Amino acid sequence: MKNHLTISVILLLEIFLSCSTSETGTKNNPMILDELPNLNNLFHPRGVPDFSLLISSSELSNAYSVNCKNINYYVAVNDFKKVIYISTDDESFVTSEKLNINSTLSDVRNITDNDISIEKGWAFFIPLESGWNAAFVKGESMTDGILDMDSKISFFFKK
Repeated sequence: MKNHLTISVILLLEIFLSCSTSETGTKNNPMILDELPNLNNLFHPRGVPDFSLLISSSELSNAYSVNCKNINYYVAVNDFKKVIYISTDDESFVTSEKLNINSTLSDVRNITDNDISIEKGWAFFIPLESGWNAAFVKGESMTDGILDMDSKISFFFKK
C-alpha cells in the first residue's frame, strides 16, 4: 500500500510538472519581446523565472531568457522584479562600437583604453561607451592568468 501511494504521488508530480507551462520561456525557447527592458526598470513576465544566473562571482539571481529582434539575452531581476543585469552571448549581437563575440581584446583595445577589471572567478571585463561591458573568461576559474590580445569576447553584459 505504501509503495502504491509513493508511485501515485510520483506520477501526479510528473503530470503536474509536465502540464505546467512557463510563459516566460526557457534557455532554448526564449520569451519574445519587442523591446529589451532597461536596467532598474520593473520586469513582470508571467510565470516563474527560467533559471538562476551567476551575475558576479558571488551572486545568483533569478533570470529569464528573452529574444528581442532575433537576439537572445538573459535578463536577471532582484526580488522586487527590478532588472539588475542583462547579458548576451548571441553571435548576432553587435554593439554600437561594432564589437561582437568574435571580436578580440585587440579589437576592444583599438576602441577604448578603459582599464580591464577582474572579478575573480567570474570574468575579466572592459566597459564600453555604449553602456555594455565586453567580458572575457579564461581557464577553469574563468579568470586564470592574463588575457592574450587574441582572447575573444565571451559575452556582453550591463549591470
